[in-house]
Amino acid sequence: MQSKIAKWYLSQDKLPYWYLLLADCCTIVLAGVCAFFINHSPHFHQIPTLILTLLAYLPFYIAGFLIFRTYRDVVRHIEIKGLLKVGGAIIIGAISVILLRIFLHSDLLGSTIRIRDLAFQSALAFVLMTGLRMIVKITYEDYIRRNKPNIYGLSNKDLLDIELSSLLPRKEIKIDLSAVQRKKFKEKKHPHHRSRR
Repeated sequence: MQSKIAKWYLSQDKLPYWYLLLADCCTIVLAGVCAFFINHSPHFHQIPTLILTLLAYLPFYIAGFLIFRTYRDVVRHIEIKGLLKVGGAIIIGAISVILLRIFLHSDLLGSTIRIRDLAFQSALAFVLMTGLRMIVKITYEDYIRRNKPNIYGLSNKDLLDIELSSLLPRKEIKIDLSAVQRKKFKEKKHPHHRSRR
């Protein structure tokens, strides 16, 4: 199963952008539900209202993802810059939700999500999104290590053969041995000229 997923993933130039955006959106909602449950221990009849509230706030997180273009990062190659973008996008979403609560009293429409819930949701979402990217990177590297293909679908031995064959056909180097002999003879006759150089 893992091999099939890896083959499909490797056959793509990169994951389609919207897959990553969708995964990040699901992560935001999941982190929000987990944070609310940990902080409040709600009853199960509150879950639909909570999910609708989180979905209502989701466009602000999506705006953060679009501003920082987190969906455009190639997940197979994780860099600190990419993780900082993820953090920045989450912060933009959380700040937008706080502003909505303060100025528009949005918490009257759905479940009340406190700042403590938002902080925990943001931290959890960052950890989950980073974890998702790490899992994809590790899976990708594991697949490469096992199958040892490269970008061109050739083994390392095939690539080495190609590189060596490109090095072999070279023009013949001609050496004037008489000039080498004359130079050696001059150096033996006048060793002090050599030391001055």
